[in-house]
Amino acid sequence: MKLVKQRIHFELAEDAPSSTQIGRQLQLPRIRMAAREKIRIAYAKNPPDAFSNCRHFPTFTPTVPCAFPGWTVEIMSQITSYAGFDIEPVVANNVIGSLDWGTQLKNGSWVGVLGMLANNSADAACLMYQMTDLRAEYFDFSYPVTNVQPIYAVQARKADIGSILWNAFKPYSTVTWLFILASFLVQTLYLVGITKVEKHLGFRHRFRPFEVFWQCIQLQLDEHSEDMRFNTLAGNIVMFLFALLQSSLLIKLYEGLLLSALLAPVDDNPFKDADGLIALIAKGEYHLVTNYLGNWYFDDMLHSNAAHFVALRAAVANNPVVTAPTVAAALDMVESGPYVYPMQVDSLAMQMSKERCNLVYVSDGLPQVGAYIVFQNQSRFIKNINRAIIMSQSMVEHTFNKYFEMGYKIANIPKCPTEVLDTATGIISKPLDLASTVGIFTLGALGIAISLITFFVEIYIFLHNRVLDRHRRTRQALASNLLALGKIYFTEVHHGVALTKLVDVIERSMEQDERQIVDEQSNSEN
Repeated sequence: MKLVKQRIHFELAEDAPSSTQIGRQLQLPRIRMAAREKIRIAYAKNPPDAFSNCRHFPTFTPTVPCAFPGWTVEIMSQITSYAGFDIEPVVANNVIGSLDWGTQLKNGSWVGVLGMLANNSADAACLMYQMTDLRAEYFDFSYPVTNVQPIYAVQARKADIGSILWNAFKPYSTVTWLFILASFLVQTLYLVGITKVEKHLGFRHRFRPFEVFWQCIQLQLDEHSEDMRFNTLAGNIVMFLFALLQSSLLIKLYEGLLLSALLAPVDDNPFKDADGLIALIAKGEYHLVTNYLGNWYFDDMLHSNAAHFVALRAAVANNPVVTAPTVAAALDMVESGPYVYPMQVDSLAMQMSKERCNLVYVSDGLPQVGAYIVFQNQSRFIKNINRAIIMSQSMVEHTFNKYFEMGYKIANIPKCPTEVLDTATGIISKPLDLASTVGIFTLGALGIAISLITFFVEIYIFLHNRVLDRHRRTRQALASNLLALGKIYFTEVHHGVALTKLVDVIERSMEQDERQIVDEQSNSEN
């Protein structure tokens, strides 16, 4: 109550209406609040922290014509109001996309937004900073306002022929497919062995292993052959298990997963996580790019002993970070070449990257980091601000979700080809295009090609065997004729018979053989 009396003053209104004008009434005291302490806050045009498309900059609270003044602007307005301070805005003169958050020069002085705090132009900055050892040496940091997720932006990998052809096989992993193949071969060989035993036991008249093999393939494809019968209990048990597990369960499960696999987008991330990126940087296949080397990520890359930054520091030793003049220029490099842009979800770079269609994001392996309000060193405001931050966590969470989680279009989002969300079922779907089904058609074309090659090989083998058989029969006929001639010569030739008789017999025999060969060739051609 004492505090209230110190800050509230009463005074009688001098221009109150007289009692003769409105009747007799008690003149109430007018309440005048004591002026609250002002805090100078630096504001920079840096969406989504602070948007510059409202009528006035900065606009502290959202209105109907300005629903998104900036997520850090809204938080700062709420926190300072709770702490009992009035904001005195100090506007930085910057161009969107080229903001200098704060850089220490060689002489030890600071420039940029942090320079405004260092030279006493402002008490705090309306930006969310990450704490580094260098910054903590010169400035005070508030209680963490929230946590943000670092993320890599990289050009989407173009689908290669291998990934496209593998679409039809994505329901099962490579190891699962190998196990299915091994199971099929083991059961097929076991069934072939059973048929051989049944042949020896007299249950079968013949043993045809290839016929059993093709019957197993038919059963695998859910096309049971009526000729696939076994006369032993062991054979029937194996065939039952084959039909239940190998043919029915695995195939039906595959059919159920196939559609979702075909509808799923092609994996277009060139790497899976942070470790994958570090390996590519070490090989020189990708390069880091940024518009601001003073960013906490690169500061930690140079000084942190965390495992991620130690590995990254070794990778960039022979592949240094590339610096671009602006955020847009850095994104242009990412979009056109093997560059990776480290950013975070609440940054201008993230917002501008969403205005492009062929970028993908990878965050696995990157830990979340705290976001802080930065003050002058030994600031007198930080105690009350910290209390306000702790008491305003629900508002901070709501504001964060409003700008980054609820899907509001706070940027110039292009019409990129995306999947369609079925609002009734909540399932993301898209039309089956050629890229999704080309693996199935390729598999069919491959089967036809193998069939054609096999067909021509069979024709060649057939014709080759026919020629060999013709030569064999010709040699047999020649040998038979020679035997006949020998018989004539030794048994039927008498004294006084001319030798020309034997010659005539040989010539007639050879002519007969030639006519027989010509007749066979004519019949084969017909």
